[in-house]
Amino acid sequence: MSTEAGPEVALLQISLLVGPRCGAPQGGMGDEDEAFTASEIDEDDVEVAAGDDEENSGEAGLGDLDEQEAADFLRAAEEGDVAGIQIVKDQPDLLDVQDDLGNSALHLAVLGAHIECARELIAAGAELDALNDEGNTALILSTICMAEGAGDCAKLLVESGADPEIQNLQGCRAIHYACGEGNMPVVEYLVKGAKVDVRAVSNDMLTPLLCAMINNRGSVSSLLIRHDPGLLAIADSNGDFPLHFAVLERLADMVEILL
Repeated sequence: MSTEAGPEVALLQISLLVGPRCGAPQGGMGDEDEAFTASEIDEDDVEVAAGDDEENSGEAGLGDLDEQEAADFLRAAEEGDVAGIQIVKDQPDLLDVQDDLGNSALHLAVLGAHIECARELIAAGAELDALNDEGNTALILSTICMAEGAGDCAKLLVESGADPEIQNLQGCRAIHYACGEGNMPVVEYLVKGAKVDVRAVSNDMLTPLLCAMINNRGSVSSLLIRHDPGLLAIADSNGDFPLHFAVLERLADMVEILL
């Protein structure tokens, strides 16, 4: 399966909730009126990631896959229906099916913290580092899931071989989103277990610490500073250090933490 962003079905879109001053992706889970739910997925919304031959011919489609089966497969992954994804054992090409945001079944499973579905999909050969249309891996999507078990999903992905340092189109990594969302179980695993680079900066010079501060994630900010005090010496795109930024944005709680 290609790790390039590919075709389509529609469900959820990830973006980090931050202020416009930092130029980071904004939004969240998408507009309620525009986002699809699992029950809205049908065969007209499903395509499959293009392989090399399809890319050369300029075409991408479902090939021999049944469109309704493909839609049902994605729906099962999104809902955590382990029985519903078992069809992949007989039709492994279903692993290449994507929604119209480029999300594979694995993306959708971890987005809901459906760890048993994720485990089954990985065992079936799901591409761990496949990218959706925004360049997000399944691991990145797992960071915005606040359900119990999100940390376990992140751990499963990394221990199965997922790369936690992949950047999306905004230059953000899983750790940026986990910190911005205040997803402490995922943050703790990525920092202490996966040992990710906490000084990584996005295209707009956002560190994980700044992502946490912008969203007033005090516990996450404290954890990051304890882990690496050097984060306090990394400036943002305006040349402001974290303390300057907190004062300028009147983030009183953050100022207290930084001092």
